[in-house]
Amino acid sequence: MENQHIRYHGLDALRGIAMLLGIVLHAALPFMVGMPISIWPTDKYSSESINVIFEFIHIWRMPLFFILAGFFAKLVIDRYSWNYWWKNRLRRIGLPLLIFTPIMGASIPWIWTYGWGKNSSYFFTLEGGPWHLWFLFHLIFFVFFSFICISANSVLKRLRLAFIGYLLSYFNIFSWVAKFKIFQSQ
Repeated sequence: MENQHIRYHGLDALRGIAMLLGIVLHAALPFMVGMPISIWPTDKYSSESINVIFEFIHIWRMPLFFILAGFFAKLVIDRYSWNYWWKNRLRRIGLPLLIFTPIMGASIPWIWTYGWGKNSSYFFTLEGGPWHLWFLFHLIFFVFFSFICISANSVLKRLRLAFIGYLLSYFNIFSWVAKFKIFQSQ
């Protein structure tokens, strides 16, 4: 049977809707009740209902992206190979992370200071994480973790086979020794 390329249009639509809800999520931040002023500029017209909408979207949106990433990763691995998937992930996640982390690290403090007029030295410390690229750090971590697990599985499989071979030879020797008359009962 030929390996057919199946497109899951419903999952593409779900991913698109989740992306659009990210705009709603970030647009809600200035209008949330209890938003610390030191983190995000706030508006005087805040509302508890905005908090409810924010929390509802926030609780499932990013986990959904990671679940979908895992599902699509499995499809790519089944269709091509682990090596193809690793190279593809390094090119599509690692390269943007490598390129845009310094660019965003240099530009976000200026944008933040220009838009808000407060001290932005907090960004230069990298305290709190990689900011807008945090999800790429998580995805690349999963890529490296999968590489380690698959490599360890390969090594463990070889060790397991070697150990089974050792046990077979060990018990084979004892079964051979057991054939001597001195070990047989009368």
